[in-house]
Amino acid sequence: MIRGPPGVGKSTLGTIFWKALPNGAVVEVDSLRHMQSNTGWQENFKNYKFAIKQAVMLVNSFLHDGFFPVIIIDSFEPKIFTYIKQYLHMPYIVITLMANQEELIRRVRGREKGYKNEADILNIRIQLLNDNLNDDIVIDTTNLKANEVFERINEIIKLGQLKELKPIDS
Repeated sequence: MIRGPPGVGKSTLGTIFWKALPNGAVVEVDSLRHMQSNTGWQENFKNYKFAIKQAVMLVNSFLHDGFFPVIIIDSFEPKIFTYIKQYLHMPYIVITLMANQEELIRRVRGREKGYKNEADILNIRIQLLNDNLNDDIVIDTTNLKANEVFERINEIIKLGQLKELKPIDS
């Protein structure tokens, strides 16, 4: 699982992983949230839980059909993380991506699409910083390029005895 506040680089990293996973899959919860009609970025908790449940069902299906590794991406705010563990019945690694406040705001202001409410984003960042999962791995992306973050996560995957990933140049 890769989590972090909006603007930290999760979707960019998801694209890199998607290209690098010849037998794997990337599930972005945002894509599932956008499939629901009449919901936006501020949808209610019930709709968010539904998207999480659907994402985990996809993860389970991919794994059942032989895809590996499977990466699920979302902010996974503290209020939802307990919920997701009810449905995720397999070993997993949680990687939390962070960036300092100034860099996060710079990235959000430079976005063409995606969530842009700076106050909400900084609030999510604080929630994630205060959310102690005990077993998550935190990567500060402030001064890193997306490929450097990919390489760090690849090392973590290798240490976890998972299949090594190689980026595919586009």
